[in-house]
Amino acid sequence: MKQIELFCKVVDNYGDAGVCGRLARQLAAEHGHAIRLWIDKPEVLAELRIALPASIKVEGWNESFAVPPDFGDVVLEAFSCGTPESVMTHMKAQPKQPVWLNVEYLSTEEWAVGCNMVPSTHPRTGLVQHFVFPGFWPGTAGLNREAGLLEQRDAYIATLPRHTGLRLSLFCYKWAPTEPLLKALAAHSQPITLLMPHNLLPELTAPAGNLKIERFQFLPQAEYDHLLWSCDLNLVRGEDSFVRANWAGKPLIWQAYPEEQNQHAAKIAGFLKRYTANLAAANAETLALAHEVWILPGLDAAPVWARLLNELPALSAHAKAYATELAQQPDLAGQLASWIEQQRIRT
Repeated sequence: MKQIELFCKVVDNYGDAGVCGRLARQLAAEHGHAIRLWIDKPEVLAELRIALPASIKVEGWNESFAVPPDFGDVVLEAFSCGTPESVMTHMKAQPKQPVWLNVEYLSTEEWAVGCNMVPSTHPRTGLVQHFVFPGFWPGTAGLNREAGLLEQRDAYIATLPRHTGLRLSLFCYKWAPTEPLLKALAAHSQPITLLMPHNLLPELTAPAGNLKIERFQFLPQAEYDHLLWSCDLNLVRGEDSFVRANWAGKPLIWQAYPEEQNQHAAKIAGFLKRYTANLAAANAETLALAHEVWILPGLDAAPVWARLLNELPALSAHAKAYATELAQQPDLAGQLASWIEQQRIRT
């Protein structure tokens, strides 16, 4: 068992803490590592109510980080948060360099395959760091996926009573063009229940028609999974909810965080290329149009949403098959554990 020092900074609400919490828990529970999760805002991790085993210690940190005497021999830097100077000095002084990995943000594009686990020499210290690229494509570092997750999902869905109409979940950024979406939902032939967080766009109200909006309080990670599993369509954002929506095996629309020079559009295109590879061309076009109107306000979006709703049966069958196929790839924690073990054998 190796002691892993995992560094995390909270940048995007709960996403960074959520991803690191999941990763730490899986490395400990499934691969037997002792984890010390250094996070600059421990209170955010506490709000997520992640059940962590006793082999994980959570500590706060800042730029004036002091290396403890029992510092481990594996350093994971999450999302290029910056390994503290004191840690690099400590590693440089060791007779054998600790394993130093930088787990990057999730990449949806195929180029990540060529970048995954590529070594880089730090210009000032001469230490070697390997960059880990989580992603959807074979050859990337994979995604967070606990052992037996899809089986747990299917067992949970089997216990759910049949619901009339459609259930949708909405988790988006505040600038999402929601008005055309709500209009299309209200005009749909079936009753629709839209589930969304209590503090997200509180001014939203359902137009007259077949739409009902239900608000929910903050959910622990496991319960948010249950919500995604119980819906017919999930609109998600960022990274953690996006990955969990993929494992839900239900149709999804992803809102990527806006970036300069429209880089987020390239990320969405990279995801759709992988996601729709085995999907009928007409259904793939519908998904592409829905993502387009979701990131480009001002387009005539209501007809696109209506088209998407009508194609949900075909999209649902595809989403479940895609999740099953995606789960054949090694998961992120498993690949990291294997890499760390290889480094131990080599040294």
